[in-house]
Amino acid sequence: MGCHANILVIDYDQGAAPFDELEQYGCTVDTLKPGDALNQTVGARGADLVIIRATQAPAEALAAARAVKADPATRDTPVLLISDGALIAAGEHEFAGVVDDVLPAQCNTIELYARVRSLARLHVMQSELVRRGATQRRFGYSRESVSAAPVDADDMRVLVAGDAGEDADAVAAAVNGDSHLAFAADPHAALSALDAGEIEAMVVAVDANPGEWLTMCRDIRDNPRLFNLPILVLAGADTFDHPAEPVEAGATDLLARPVDEASLRARLRMLVKEQRYRRRVHDAYARSRHMVTGDSLTGLFSFGFLHDYLTSLVADAEAAGKPLSLGLFDIHRMAEFNRQYGYAAGDRLLRQVGGLVGHLVRGEDLTARCGGEEFCVVMPGTPREVGAAVLRRIADVIGQTEFGVVMDAEPVLVRVTLGCAGLEPGDSAESLIARARDNLA
Repeated sequence: MGCHANILVIDYDQGAAPFDELEQYGCTVDTLKPGDALNQTVGARGADLVIIRATQAPAEALAAARAVKADPATRDTPVLLISDGALIAAGEHEFAGVVDDVLPAQCNTIELYARVRSLARLHVMQSELVRRGATQRRFGYSRESVSAAPVDADDMRVLVAGDAGEDADAVAAAVNGDSHLAFAADPHAALSALDAGEIEAMVVAVDANPGEWLTMCRDIRDNPRLFNLPILVLAGADTFDHPAEPVEAGATDLLARPVDEASLRARLRMLVKEQRYRRRVHDAYARSRHMVTGDSLTGLFSFGFLHDYLTSLVADAEAAGKPLSLGLFDIHRMAEFNRQYGYAAGDRLLRQVGGLVGHLVRGEDLTARCGGEEFCVVMPGTPREVGAAVLRRIADVIGQTEFGVVMDAEPVLVRVTLGCAGLEPGDSAESLIARARDNLA
């Protein structure tokens, strides 16, 4: 569940806080005293997120947030404000556009971590868009640019599944207003609703018998169209044998019941933002495919683009102490397929498999064709064990997909082998790719 984010805390209250406890989730936490050289520190430490705690000092907090956003080097770094609710409400118009998210002073570690993870992921997506654009310019192609500006979460489309019980009012209020709601009482109805509409996020209220809902989460992750759907599970403290169980089954986030309306609304909005930003990334790069940077057969990035991009990413990740994973997929028995069905059918299979891999990855991940029947997935900010789990899930989806590549013949099933490597000290783009290839199995 770790997000491995570099967090910079500016604490005007100088009191007890759950910041240090974030380290158990893989975060690195540095604390600044008010008055320290803020912008220089944010940039130098490669902060993924700035947390400002100012229960009694909203003016100072606002000035610090503005300083972060005013500097071109740090303006895309998310700012999370922890403060008194009344003070935030009184100055809401001033914080708009300067502060990316807000938490009450009474927040606990779980609430703080969930918000940190979402904001840090948005920052990684924005940073990787900038890196891809810079790589394209080095190839002499920059016709299509992608804005790194944050997206909104207005007019959400949310499916509420299960029995919210005593939390029903909080759930209804959290997703009310300009949002579009759908309801499903059981997993079968929920899957039908997902197939029928364009749902951006799903809330699952789990009771004392969670097995069927966990199975539904796994089914969603095995569905190519729903693979990246955000799933927020609401459950009691004793519902699961261990807290990570719903996440291992495919849930995106977990919120303890009884539900706090404000926390649920904030969590949902962040998940929808992530989903919309991911779609923006995919849409923009689908429009910007070009023979200079792309593979002409699959539409993924070319090996040359991958190498240049990865060289930059490896250097930055090692300097900042951030994790990085790289995975390879190799289509099993591709030569035999070409002999049996012909090379035209083989090209269609490569195009369809490559397109599916590109569709299943996250917005911050980069996919490329490495030549032949080999595809590469680069996962910034991702430790090897997490990256390997993502790759296995993608391989499972590929293995269950029927590919129609031969005229007047039954669809074919494909098996891929996969290899994963995590960044190690002294790595280069070449050594990282070579180690992933050595691990193909």
